[in-house]
Amino acid sequence: STILSIRVSPNVVPTFTAVSPICSGGTLAALPLISNNGITGTWSPAPNNLVTTIYTFIPSAGQCATNQTMTVEINPFVQLTVAINQLDYFNSENNIEVTVSPVGTYAYSLDEGNFQTSNIFENVSSCNHKILVKDLAGCGKSNVTISFFVWDYPRFFTPNNDGYNDYWNIFCNNYKPLKITIYDRYGKMLKQFVSTSLGWDGKYNGNELISDDYWFTVEYTENGVYKIFKSHFAMKR
Repeated sequence: STILSIRVSPNVVPTFTAVSPICSGGTLAALPLISNNGITGTWSPAPNNLVTTIYTFIPSAGQCATNQTMTVEINPFVQLTVAINQLDYFNSENNIEVTVSPVGTYAYSLDEGNFQTSNIFENVSSCNHKILVKDLAGCGKSNVTISFFVWDYPRFFTPNNDGYNDYWNIFCNNYKPLKITIYDRYGKMLKQFVSTSLGWDGKYNGNELISDDYWFTVEYTENGVYKIFKSHFAMKR
């Protein structure tokens, strides 16, 4: 009789670093042909960057290794909904808040300036602007742009016929006329006009009024609600 020894090696389970999810149509890097623990082989099926797929790693012959699977998630694109909210109409700070749906991680750019992660812009000037929204984490459609308008009024004007700042008006509202009424400090109505006109030239019945503070009301609609804003400004001759 004799003795024959047979060594049976245990099967090795190939290990791989998980592949992070990508957006549909994004770049899907080639899967590694050597596992973290040194097993060589091939993957099946062919890479697909459009749908989530389970891939099977098949070890090359003679390595005493088992098949392994890996799931690569493909996230679909989400249409972003962007809204602009001026925190307070006719507020001297002119703070603008940007809201994006669905909830995610975004960066914001005002008028093609630097991107910021805060969704609030402070001291935005009057008139037309645009916000560019970029999705940093999810699969929202990047570079979503929305235009908006800042409501504000001038704090003074100088009607001296030099061609500069000769009329008081709430400018940049041609697309949405506002009804504006001017009063003196005693409440006497001096002028009523719409913002699409030149505005007030500092006169009453053709006569120049003195340098002083004057009051005004502006009638407007905010989020579907009729409102009247009251404040004052200075006339400097």
